[in-house]
Amino acid sequence: MLGFLLGEKLKIKSIGISNFIWSDQYEELFIEDNIKNEFKLMYQNCDTFFKYPLSFGLKRLHCKIHELDFHCRSIDYEKIRAIKEKQQQIIFISVGQSANVENINIKNFDGIIYYTKGVNVTSENAEINMIDSNELNTQNYIAASDYAIIKAGWGSVSEAIIGKTKMILVERGSKEDLNMIDEIITNNLGICVTLKDLE
Repeated sequence: MLGFLLGEKLKIKSIGISNFIWSDQYEELFIEDNIKNEFKLMYQNCDTFFKYPLSFGLKRLHCKIHELDFHCRSIDYEKIRAIKEKQQQIIFISVGQSANVENINIKNFDGIIYYTKGVNVTSENAEINMIDSNELNTQNYIAASDYAIIKAGWGSVSEAIIGKTKMILVERGSKEDLNMIDEIITNNLGICVTLKDLE
């Protein structure tokens, strides 16, 4: 948003790209009206906006809006073949530290589980592997998996859709998450669980 203000000051065009705008997000929060109005004014300086699929709101944008398709980091199919080498079902779990879940116990599953840092995963029968925090290409693990338990963020959802992986989205309560979840369920691309369900 500050980029739009800077573009106006420098008399250069500015471009936005997202699936939401912050002034919509803040509308339902207990934030002073004068602060909300400042954010609305910043978006008035946007010259062109590119919106991702599963966008919502954007009512306060008065510039030209272009639609984009799903995209993600490049998928390495050789890496996917290596991950799937054991020919077992795979679950990918990434809920991050913001989800505030200490432990996820997977029952009645004897395949392979890959998960990222931020949560402890346990299972009686599954092979469990934590992905190294230096691994920058988790999109390959998502694409190799049969199921992905992920936060309802646009990047992770896009990676799962492109990787053709069934999604179990973790609801965190934000407006962006809820809109994303509604779209995913409506289009039969996945299901939703609450943090309590996940625990």
